[in-house]
Amino acid sequence: MIATRKSWKTQPPAAMTEIPYSASFSDAEYEQIRDGRVPRSGEDRWFAFFEDGTLFIHQASTGFCAFMVAFESTKGSCVATGASTQLDLEGWSHRQLDSVVELVDSLIRGLLLR
Repeated sequence: MIATRKSWKTQPPAAMTEIPYSASFSDAEYEQIRDGRVPRSGEDRWFAFFEDGTLFIHQASTGFCAFMVAFESTKGSCVATGASTQLDLEGWSHRQLDSVVELVDSLIRGLLLR
C-alpha cells in the first residue's frame, strides 16, 4: 500500500527548524521511501508519506509532523538534501542535535527500508 497524505489523520507542519541531514540511497531504496508507511496496528508509532520531493514523517498517535526530508533524484540514486523538524531545538547541544539526525536516519532506514 502506497501511503498518501489522506491515508492517516495528520496535522499540517508548523514552524520547522532545519537539521543537518544528508544521505544517499539507491533507486530501489528511493522507490521504497516514496511508498511511505501506513501504521498497521495501534502499536505502530509512525506514519510517513512522500509528496512533491519531500518525505513527511508524522507521529501516528497525534498526527504531529515530526520531520520533513527533502530528496533530489539523480541518475542511479537519490540524495536526501536536507531535513527539518517541528521540535524546538533552541539551546540543544551538538550531541543532542546529532541524536535527532540519527533518529531521522533510523526512521528512514528502519521504518521505510525494512
